[in-house]
Amino acid sequence: MTTDEERDTGRILERVLERYRDGPFAYLALEYEGCSLLLSSAAAPAEARGVVAQPVPILAPSVGLVDPAPGRQHLHGPGDRVAKGDLLFVLRRFKRSIEVKAAATGRVQLSVAPGEFVEFGQALGTIEPGQT
Repeated sequence: MTTDEERDTGRILERVLERYRDGPFAYLALEYEGCSLLLSSAAAPAEARGVVAQPVPILAPSVGLVDPAPGRQHLHGPGDRVAKGDLLFVLRRFKRSIEVKAAATGRVQLSVAPGEFVEFGQALGTIEPGQT
């Protein structure tokens, strides 16, 4: 059985998703009580949509400090090739680490440096879609 609060939250989420789907938005980033949701229409393969591939934004799923991925001493350099799902770097938040993974296959361009503090939803770079 659901509570009134759960029903209200469900209705609000349905309206937000409707506006995202029907609007001109490239992405939607939500954070609520420690949970993050990121939707990006740009992450779908461009070939399947019959359009020219657009850069896929890399957005911060949380606030935190940027650190290289475990086992790496540096962040990916400009033009490095990544595959969808590759670990790009981690965000350190309190005693938690939040992994930031590639949403597409292609060449990565990061606009952040190790140790930099980032905000939720901040643009951290892009991935130019293509083959690895």
